Amino acid sequence: MENIKILIVEDQKTTAKKIEKDLLTMGYKITSIVRSGEEVIKSIEENRPDLVLMDIILEGRIDGIEASDRIQASFDIPVVYLTAYADKTMLERAKLTEPYGYLVKPFEAKELRATIESDIHNHRTEKKLKENQKWIYNTLNSIREGVITFSLNGNIIFINNTGLSLINMNPEDAIGKPWDSIFTVIDEQSNERIENLLVQKVIKEGISIGSNTHVLSNANGRKISIEYNFSPIKEDEGDIIGIVLVFCDVTEKRLSEKVLERYQLDLERMVNERTLELKKSNTKLEKEIVERKQIEDDMRKLHLAVVQSPAIVMITDTKGRIEYVNPKFTELTGYTFAEVIGRNPNILKSGICSADEYKQMWNLVASG
Repeated sequence: MENIKILIVEDQKTTAKKIEKDLLTMGYKITSIVRSGEEVIKSIEENRPDLVLMDIILEGRIDGIEASDRIQASFDIPVVYLTAYADKTMLERAKLTEPYGYLVKPFEAKELRATIESDIHNHRTEKKLKENQKWIYNTLNSIREGVITFSLNGNIIFINNTGLSLINMNPEDAIGKPWDSIFTVIDEQSNERIENLLVQKVIKEGISIGSNTHVLSNANGRKISIEYNFSPIKEDEGDIIGIVLVFCDVTEKRLSEKVLERYQLDLERMVNERTLELKKSNTKLEKEIVERKQIEDDMRKLHLAVVQSPAIVMITDTKGRIEYVNPKFTELTGYTFAEVIGRNPNILKSGICSADEYKQMWNLVASG
């Protein structure tokens, strides 16, 4: 491994120099050699190493275990303990700091190299794994759906922020608890709890089960319409090791659908009413068309009767001006149609009747 930087924490000068020589021979870089726990943090801040070789017994008030604990609290740097002692109590303390390894003095250069390479590799792998886990964790906490994972015994392993919000709980009140103690699924038709039946079916058949017709009753008793999906969590070999539940609040969606459904029903009713009105109007219009055709037919017959009449037919307005005469009129009087239109009928005076008789006759006709 190239360009690996190592901090040596060793209070025995001879031992520290030998370790330094071996490391330089192997191609590693030394950031510093410090003899006390008090110097460790300062050295790391000034020149950050990739790995710390930490002697457990150091000068000063801070031993290697406490120094390692401080490193873990502030930096993501692997620590390998160096010790010539195998005290049980000390080893138990050391384990709590989760070191990457131990080297018991005296050790050979090849042991030192193997430990460093192994621990650097493990740390990089672990770091990448943590980054991936953090990415997945942040992704799950960023989506609008609630996500709950639980083991086959029903205890909750993970729940994302949306899930916590929907069930109205804090993470410490949910993690490790039986999932069905905080997540109650109620069938809208029967009003019965069905969550355990669903999970049993998922485990037994190894399939996913989803629905959008159920209600979630959360911690404060509020009922929420939800869409959800229970799916088995499987290992590469296909063995089921847990269940993942994905769910979302569709209460607003349901309300919108109901409003839309009512709107569609109202629209259909108005369309049907208008269609009926149009049908009635069409029926009335058809009747009027038939009646109009009948009137037009009657008028056409009347016109033919007047035109073909053997008697004189003359039509005037209320003031006595001629508006129409039939062909018989022109035949018997000698006047053309154009000559009489607009004139007074007195052009036909025979002299037999007096003016008063004509006036009396006209008044009678005009009165209807």
